Amino acid sequence: MSQSFKDNDFLVPTEISNAILLKGFEESVIGKLATRKPIKLGVEKLPIYGGGIELDVVGETDESGTSDISLSHKEISPIEVSTIVPVSRDFARRNPSGVFELIEEDLRNAVARAYDSIFLAGKTVRGNAVLGQTNINQTTNQIEVVGGDYNTAIRAAIKAVGGADYDVTGMGYDSKLAIDLAEVVNQVQVGLPNLAAGSLTIAGYPAHASRNIGKAGLDLVVGDFNLLHAGYAEDLEVSVSDQATISYKGEQYNLWQRRMVGLQVTAKIGGVVIDPNGFAVVKTPVTP
Repeated sequence: MSQSFKDNDFLVPTEISNAILLKGFEESVIGKLATRKPIKLGVEKLPIYGGGIELDVVGETDESGTSDISLSHKEISPIEVSTIVPVSRDFARRNPSGVFELIEEDLRNAVARAYDSIFLAGKTVRGNAVLGQTNINQTTNQIEVVGGDYNTAIRAAIKAVGGADYDVTGMGYDSKLAIDLAEVVNQVQVGLPNLAAGSLTIAGYPAHASRNIGKAGLDLVVGDFNLLHAGYAEDLEVSVSDQATISYKGEQYNLWQRRMVGLQVTAKIGGVVIDPNGFAVVKTPVTP
């Protein structure tokens, strides 16, 4: 009698789970620039201190003034991201958890894409809106590129962030624009930068590449990434079944009939953009 994987749930071994989630986070533009924060399973309130302390000169008998400080909070709720990985039954039977050693790189890349899609543009990798999630593209600082002039657009983006009383700490850019941005960089430094590195230094700021920026309809994001807190819960959950019927590209597939096993992989990530106007996005106008 063949082994059934029905209703078989488990957690991926910690060392593999951490490798996938941590490396996926670090490979995303969000992970490279944002403030990393462990994500709890429930709703968490992130305290926001907006400053306002002022020290004034007082005489020996004078009263000290009172600072008008700003205190508030933002809520972070975990977001479940999930996919089904179909594999052959024999492949899964050998060692269910060992499967992840073979598909670890793809899962890591998928985690990175999820971070960038959600927190840059508030969308899933398939383009669906993530309701209630703050994201960078909510900024009112929307800069359009005119005639391919990224130099002027980047200057405008930096000024816009400064105009909102924030300091630029980094940039993210569509990897397809590497050669165009290299020309901008070359105007302020000698020699062509390393395009294979996946990162540039633009006007002194670190800039990292991601195809997901382009998929979100953006060319660049510029801003104070201290305003973005993101992270993940540590466990990677897996449900295994050979009884399910899955949908793929509009077609229905019965796993049992095809002697396959579906591995449903679920991760919990989360984050919050404290103030979208601490960012500016640069985009090319869409021609009708």
